[in-house]
Amino acid sequence: MRLVANPTWWGPKPSIDELYFTNYTNGDTMLQDIKAGTIDGACNLVPTQVKQLEGSPDVTARTIVTDAFDELAFNCYEGPSKGHPALRDARFRQALNYALDLQKLVDLVMMGSTTPGTTIIPPDYYQEPDWHWEPPADVKYTYDPEKAKELLDAAGYPDSDGDGVREYEGKPIELRLVARSESSEEQQEAKLIAGWFKDVGVPVKLSVMDSSTLSDTILNYEKDVLTPDYDMFLWGWYLDYDPGSMLSYFTKAQIGNWSDSYWTDPEYEELFKLQSQELDADKRKEYIDRMQQILYEQSPYIVTDYRPDFEAFNTAKWEGYIAVPEPNGNVLVPPFGNGGYANFLTIKPKTGAAGAGGAAGGAALWIGLGVAALVLVGVGALVLRRRSARAIEE
Repeated sequence: MRLVANPTWWGPKPSIDELYFTNYTNGDTMLQDIKAGTIDGACNLVPTQVKQLEGSPDVTARTIVTDAFDELAFNCYEGPSKGHPALRDARFRQALNYALDLQKLVDLVMMGSTTPGTTIIPPDYYQEPDWHWEPPADVKYTYDPEKAKELLDAAGYPDSDGDGVREYEGKPIELRLVARSESSEEQQEAKLIAGWFKDVGVPVKLSVMDSSTLSDTILNYEKDVLTPDYDMFLWGWYLDYDPGSMLSYFTKAQIGNWSDSYWTDPEYEELFKLQSQELDADKRKEYIDRMQQILYEQSPYIVTDYRPDFEAFNTAKWEGYIAVPEPNGNVLVPPFGNGGYANFLTIKPKTGAAGAGGAAGGAALWIGLGVAALVLVGVGALVLRRRSARAIEE
């Protein structure tokens, strides 16, 4: 995509005459191009690529804390569903928490660049107040396969014949887990999760599909009747400037719309109404803390991590980069698409730098976006919904 500076723009005149977005289907090619100076910026990097760029004299690579999380989602729908019925049982989902070694997942897949997750509102992002609720040690799920087995036994999911596979109503349990083709990290995570669940007697059948196909299985309809066709999937979210929208996705009103676990709870519903009407921030936080506690206990999601964004940009040829929001936000394409255009008004060629010329001798900036990323730039850009392989979605 090629963008050209608007000569009738009412604001400050940009120093960039042309802005190019290149969509890469191979992340390694993008990495080599940012190293070689073929492109000036790279988004949607993965941790191993950031490591390779550390120490480069020409490129700055950044790990950015975001208001985002990744999750293992369960199909909890009480209506017509092709999901495994055991997943409707909170006791079953709670037991699976203890089967997961989230610290190992973060260390192996994310190379220690983030922390294991707990609740759907990330820590260390919101201020005054911090909307995150952190479960205390006595209720926090930890990696404990033996406890997972004990809880599964107590909940009525035995391995009665000793073959290593637990049963639901006398039939062997097998769960389906979907990882997205756009995310190599999720595919690695899926293999780890399948192994951990198998260790406690719950076999998993893995599949990989693109985000669009996965969305269709989540919102599957049969004869105009919502009939979700999945057991579990890996994906993630960015939150908005206020956590209220994320909290709304677990309300009954969002089933068939933004909800993707199809979980509901009467107390949660009432608390959502109260927090949405409360003007006192401290009182509202009490409601929101309790809502997070309910979600954590019942586990329609297992929040796996608070994965940051990764980006790199050329500082040998260009200067004037700003973070959105300052001081620790994204520089190239912030998760809120309508927050990023201002940066392209301040970036300018570095004095004495070579190689920033455009087709007609003007300044041209090239930005590469990672595997299967969709580009959305401009004042009219909408806030993204899904954290789709680091994509910006309209």
